[in-house]
Amino acid sequence: NVPQTLTSTSTSTSSPLSDYELQLRVHQIGVVILLIPFCMLEGSTFMRECLEMVLSIIKYSYGYSTNGRSDSNGIITDDDQIGSNNQEIYSNSGGLGYYLALALLNAFAFTHYNLASSYVLSRISVVHHAALNCIRRLFAIVMTSIIFSVPITLTSTIGIFVSIGGFTAFTYYKMERKRRHHLP
Repeated sequence: NVPQTLTSTSTSTSSPLSDYELQLRVHQIGVVILLIPFCMLEGSTFMRECLEMVLSIIKYSYGYSTNGRSDSNGIITDDDQIGSNNQEIYSNSGGLGYYLALALLNAFAFTHYNLASSYVLSRISVVHHAALNCIRRLFAIVMTSIIFSVPITLTSTIGIFVSIGGFTAFTYYKMERKRRHHLP
């Protein structure tokens, strides 16, 4: 019954992986696993939209017309044409740019949430972590309801109060057990 530790195979000497290195490896493997089906299913569409976005930005940056209304050098001469070119950039790249910005924000938040969760889990017991996670979920439900104006139904309200009651009971009995244990 020898405890096993995870070891790094990328270096010549085996050393145990820290929690953060393990988290990094899990995310790296997850990205690779998700990129393969994405490239197979959506790769050509994604590359075409990226190319269209880059080309429309280049056309706007250098003042080239996309509908043939330009001077002999290909430079746009009408201010209205520049405005329509600007609208073309936003219509071609708006969805993709917005999606990429949200995806990067989500990846950043998810990674930091997992790192913080790993850090907290290394400091407290699994049971305490689960109880704190319950409170985190309650906070997310209530804040989402407030921010997005989603009404909280009677069932949701009952669930929220049951969760709060469970967390309160857990905390109370945990403190009571500690108090009894410390009595002489």
